[in-house]
Amino acid sequence: MPLRSYLKSAEAGKVLAGKRFAAYVVCRRYWSINLKEVRKLATAQGGVYTDSTRFQFAGGQIRSLLSLLSYFGKGEMRKRSLGVKIPPTNLKPDFAGQAEAFAHKLADSLDGALAAAGGMSMSDQTTELG
Repeated sequence: MPLRSYLKSAEAGKVLAGKRFAAYVVCRRYWSINLKEVRKLATAQGGVYTDSTRFQFAGGQIRSLLSLLSYFGKGEMRKRSLGVKIPPTNLKPDFAGQAEAFAHKLADSLDGALAAAGGMSMSDQTTELG
């Protein structure tokens, strides 16, 4: 998806104006450049930056690219490509835990925003229901 083009559009301004957002990038390298650009464009459209994270492919830039190209070419994960040992064609093994921790952090920040606005936090609602 051409995310940068969308973030420059009037439609993105309507969606983001005055709303909190979080961002993530999936990458091999240069993640900070991509994340900074997304943050800059979204805040320029009136969005309020909350947090961000990155998910990286296993094996570094070159070996993970070889792994991806090998997978595209053969349709299966292989241990070697062009005589070079390559990692699985996936994100680093800890990505699921990283995603879960990021989601919890975002959810916790919503509790703080609700409390600051005089609303009931998720933990208060759970206690009240129990």
